[in-house]
Amino acid sequence: MDIPSAASLQFIDKVDTLLDTSSLTTPQLVLYATESIHFLSSQPDSVRLYLGLDLSHLLHAMLDASDICGEGSTRYTACSIIACDHEHVGKRLLVSLGQTWLSHFLWVVKANDSEVNPLLAKQVLVRDAHQCVATKWYDQNHTPSAYIGPRAIVKTCHIVRPIVGIYKAIATENAGNEEYLSHIVTWHIIKNYSNLPETSINTLDFGMQEAQNGISLELYAYHGFANYEWCLTHIKEDEYDITIMGTLNPFILPPPSISISFKGRQRRKSKEKCGDTQRETCGGHRRSLSNETIVSEGSSTDESKPCRVGTSIRKRQVARPNAHFLAFHAAICNVLHQSGARDLLNKLLRMNSNSTDSPHVLH
Repeated sequence: MDIPSAASLQFIDKVDTLLDTSSLTTPQLVLYATESIHFLSSQPDSVRLYLGLDLSHLLHAMLDASDICGEGSTRYTACSIIACDHEHVGKRLLVSLGQTWLSHFLWVVKANDSEVNPLLAKQVLVRDAHQCVATKWYDQNHTPSAYIGPRAIVKTCHIVRPIVGIYKAIATENAGNEEYLSHIVTWHIIKNYSNLPETSINTLDFGMQEAQNGISLELYAYHGFANYEWCLTHIKEDEYDITIMGTLNPFILPPPSISISFKGRQRRKSKEKCGDTQRETCGGHRRSLSNETIVSEGSSTDESKPCRVGTSIRKRQVARPNAHFLAFHAAICNVLHQSGARDLLNKLLRMNSNSTDSPHVLH
């Protein structure tokens, strides 16, 4: 069967078949994929370069960063490269795969952002005690009286672009329909490369605007995180290290610690009903003596004083940042910087800044 390109239903089927039937171990798959990348890297510039980007570097970066999202991501990436079958097809599909990963994946997650839902912003800011999780600065309008450190505008930042949920919904509803090929191709890449568990995939339709997909950051840190200039590298459990990519420092001042912990940030949110009125509150928090950990406080804030007789209380969790979303963000960061795609996409975004077209897929 002649496969027209890596952005085709035929190529998706071939990759899925490899994933389902291959008896090779993950290291073996990586070895074969690496041989294909070496083959592409030996080709002349006229073959390897696409918009000035070396596609062999892109394939290598995708493979190298895939372990951040787990073994499933690595197997998908290796199988996609192997599916190009360079020994029989030559360079054509390898070039197409690099172009597809750039146009249908990296461009989509880089170029398409949206405003944070006001309810999400409120939930996340309250969960994070109105404090930037990286710099530990408090929001200028919600500063404790005893606090003497820097103050800033603190905003909620998406971890994963909400457009991911849109692609998932459209691709799922129109599976196999060539009219929605770009959505199907993009979702196939995102689903497999992110290696999200089914529980997370099932929430993508609405979960992109929930607290699991947000963190609180002051403006400079916000723009750096949203533009993949830094990420959170998982260390253990709910603990992460701040990893700055490239040479630009996305922080005004160095963070007080390179480590961030989300332990205790899953706040219990209560709805209190008093007669005909309702209000939402969250239990108080305090900072531990270290700079790294936020722990829950059992006492209530002034807002959440007990209501009078007849009060009914209903509680639910305000989720911590989704660890799988943070890993996906970190993997994208690494791919963009390691491959050189960051500079190319930033240039293209500047060129498209005055366009009225929605930049869903790079053409």
